[in-house]
Amino acid sequence: MHVLLGITAFVCVYILSHKVSCQCSFGTTFASTTWHDNTKGALTFTATGITGWAFTSTRTSGVTIISSWQCVNHTDNTYLVLRTSNTFSFQPSSSTTSIQVYAYLCLKLTTVTGNSFIYYQPQVQEINLGGERLKVSALSTLYQTDVCDSTVSVPTTEYHVLVKSGSEASAAIQCPDSLLFVVDFTYYGNDGSSACTGSGDRLDVCTDKTQMTITTNTCTQEIAFSAGGQFYCVATVSSNGYDYTTVYNRDASISSTTNRFACLSSIDTDISVAPGNCTAYQTPFTFPLEADQSTKTGHRLVVTEEYGKYTKNVCLVNVTFLVHYDYRCLNFIRSK
Repeated sequence: MHVLLGITAFVCVYILSHKVSCQCSFGTTFASTTWHDNTKGALTFTATGITGWAFTSTRTSGVTIISSWQCVNHTDNTYLVLRTSNTFSFQPSSSTTSIQVYAYLCLKLTTVTGNSFIYYQPQVQEINLGGERLKVSALSTLYQTDVCDSTVSVPTTEYHVLVKSGSEASAAIQCPDSLLFVVDFTYYGNDGSSACTGSGDRLDVCTDKTQMTITTNTCTQEIAFSAGGQFYCVATVSSNGYDYTTVYNRDASISSTTNRFACLSSIDTDISVAPGNCTAYQTPFTFPLEADQSTKTGHRLVVTEEYGKYTKNVCLVNVTFLVHYDYRCLNFIRSK
């Protein structure tokens, strides 16, 4: 966890009650930089705060969007605790009136590269804050032990990714074995539609094992929410035998139908694709679900023909018969 070089010591001010109120400052890693968050979009860091990490608060009079934070605390370069810059109106579930509170956010960071991180949010979901994992309090000062709840179990797949703006290529990592191939595929939409059934609709993660290239020939769908079909693999975790890979869309700009990130849950010939971040109970065989666990999102891809595999540091392509590579015995075998 040595990459977070920049977060400096606290600036602490004693208040009348002799309680210490601390605000931390960002150093060279984060200060005056912009990062892509696969869930929240662009995050802008100043010396002591962040803008862009937005959530909504349900009030008696409507909904308020909050997106400004100040740095409060950090420990061992792995936890970052933030507090909303100002109070906002919040109605607890047990009350009929609103009160003024702060929201506190805990980011449990893990370094992926010098320009990217995975983070989890160890806190229970707050239904009146759009299901976000946040802690609300009327107190202006809470600390890491108050905000980061070590007893909360967050699903492994519910991870988030930060990629430094301008350093996207340096954040690329090797894609998982389950994606290191060249294949044709069929697209299945969550509305029951299917497409890309002809030859030449191709997914290539073999030519460059850190990049995914999608070429469409018979369909017009924006596969993995990209117009150009060029991606970097930037993070991956494994859970229950499935790989969950976050890819960065290299499109120059994002439209209303595309997304800067996508999550691919994969095993063998099955892939499910969610916009932005992986979802809590996503599998390769079913459509991802939104936070309400009932609304389908994204789409599915099913491999129909395989043309190559990456093995022994070689991309083997243009084989004369359809093959399946068995990683357990390191041999090619004919597919059924």
